[in-house]
Amino acid sequence: MKIKGIVFDLDGTLVDSLWDVTNALNAAMQDHYLPTLTHHDVLTYFGNGIRELIVPLLKNNGHLYDSVLARFKEHYHQGLTQESKLFEGIFELLEELAKKNIVMGVLTNKQEAPSIQILKELGVLSYFLKVAGPDTYGIFKPNGGGLSLLLNDLKLLPQETLMIGDSSNDILAAQSAGVHSVGVTYGYADAQSLEPLKPTHIVADVDTLKTLLNTLC
Repeated sequence: MKIKGIVFDLDGTLVDSLWDVTNALNAAMQDHYLPTLTHHDVLTYFGNGIRELIVPLLKNNGHLYDSVLARFKEHYHQGLTQESKLFEGIFELLEELAKKNIVMGVLTNKQEAPSIQILKELGVLSYFLKVAGPDTYGIFKPNGGGLSLLLNDLKLLPQETLMIGDSSNDILAAQSAGVHSVGVTYGYADAQSLEPLKPTHIVADVDTLKTLLNTLC
């Protein structure tokens, strides 16, 4: 069966957002006189939702979580796309898929509102019929329930849908929902971390992803 729909992860798949997240988090940490973090520190916990990002970084300062979270949101929402950008070739890929009438959505562990705003500011929101975060359905990846609900909203069947993402959360959610998966390694993951999960496909760059989708869609 030909692929009729594609669900994309956001961070590390469509958008390189690590710098803006790190900068906002460091600003929140500085507001509380806590040590700043490297991009590698943040990347270690990236992709699991903001709570899973902040809690490990606070270590012995867990009592400050609510305050740090509030300040992070303030800083981050003031500059969602100061340094964030689409990965090279993503805009052209979305253009090609739209011309083929491929139904597209986004499923991310980032909250829905900032995700929509990021895609809007980067000029690609119109390509997606629905953008869903963990607050949309009350479900975080790797639980596949959110993906199943998104497919229902997009009027897609699992067997005609592809989930594209850069983390284990994306591959496991796809497998749980009975959806084909593509693991990408141009974002925040490497092939060694994705291969044991046995996604349907693994690609190293957007050009290879384009070639693959031309054969599947």
